[in-house]
Amino acid sequence: ILEAEAVELPRLHVVVGEGAIDLAARADALVVAIDTLGYGGLVNSRRSDDTFDAVMQRLEVLRRIKQTHESLTVLAFNVLMRINRSSDAEEEKAYWATYGAQMFRLSVLEDRGAMAVATQEEREELAALRPAIPAGVLEDYLGGRARNHAVNRRMVEWTAEGVFDYLIVPQDDTVAYGWNIAEARRLRRLVRRLVLEQRVSIYPGADETGMLLLARYAASRRGFVPRVHLRYSGSGADGVITAYEDRPMTEMVKAH
Repeated sequence: ILEAEAVELPRLHVVVGEGAIDLAARADALVVAIDTLGYGGLVNSRRSDDTFDAVMQRLEVLRRIKQTHESLTVLAFNVLMRINRSSDAEEEKAYWATYGAQMFRLSVLEDRGAMAVATQEEREELAALRPAIPAGVLEDYLGGRARNHAVNRRMVEWTAEGVFDYLIVPQDDTVAYGWNIAEARRLRRLVRRLVLEQRVSIYPGADETGMLLLARYAASRRGFVPRVHLRYSGSGADGVITAYEDRPMTEMVKAH
């Protein structure tokens, strides 16, 4: 919650539950990490076995805040769940240490197949790969993804209802194809259907999102519209697709 002192820098408070509703009465803005409030943190959003209803029950306080304080600016973000490309379970469920790289590859191949761009070799690889991953592991992981995607959909709908003044769904550690990219496409369709293009952003990024929304609020408060000039380090740099992104650098800059 941002509480302005005079006209300069705000004070920051981290409050949840009923205390947040009371404190909001003297706040100017609320910047919300949905995954922190809903799951207990970004990493836990990948590990949690909580149901959709349990997550939404925690998030309900945000709707109550907006209903109680209609003029309060509420800016929110919820990270679109990543798909770790390595067999490393440090920030994932334990089975990722064994099946992580295979799950990542399966994600890419299935989405390429769904988008009708898979080669014959990729289709054959997919047919051999899926049976190599235990059905229970795949069911658990995809169930978690489905829950997180449902929460993201609901947050977009809440934006349409006026709970959030602005919402970002950043794509964490992304590539050109995958289950996460398919989810992003579906979310963008929902955003277009609800005519929210000016109030919802879905773009590659994650770590900077809280500061981005804080900067958005500060700039809006002061009526400041920044101008940006680009200068690339080399003649082909604007077309580079870096390891954890899904588009060329020039398109990344547009999205940000």
